[in-house]
Amino acid sequence: MVSRVPRHTPYFLGGHKPNERGQVHAEEKGIKGSGPLNMLMNQFYGKMQEATKKMKEDLETAEYEGFSSDETVRVVLNGAQQPKLVDVTQAAVDQGAEKLQSLVVEASKDAYRMSKAGQEARMKRYFQDMGLPSPPNMKLPL
Repeated sequence: MVSRVPRHTPYFLGGHKPNERGQVHAEEKGIKGSGPLNMLMNQFYGKMQEATKKMKEDLETAEYEGFSSDETVRVVLNGAQQPKLVDVTQAAVDQGAEKLQSLVVEASKDAYRMSKAGQEARMKRYFQDMGLPSPPNMKLPL
């Protein structure tokens, strides 16, 4: 004898509770989304949307600064890690073109490192806001 898969949505997935014989009435089959698991998932989805919206707003306004080792060059990146500003002092210019180039690269790397650390911190807060444990040693694939 072949066992058959029930054609109704199980109760824990939002279907209706079967009667004492384990049957679900035909008129109840078409109604979905009233079970406790479905309500829980809708609440979680709402929290996730709120947290995602907040994170996007934070990223739009975020700025990360990086400096050269002698602090004569400053690079500012936005939340999307795009360059927003490069500030070069006269002392950096006086050091020559090759040294200036290395100072700009150094400051850019520092700003990138700062932005990556900031984004990882935001992701941890994102998980906490949703009530989820943040993954240990979470690293962004950047």
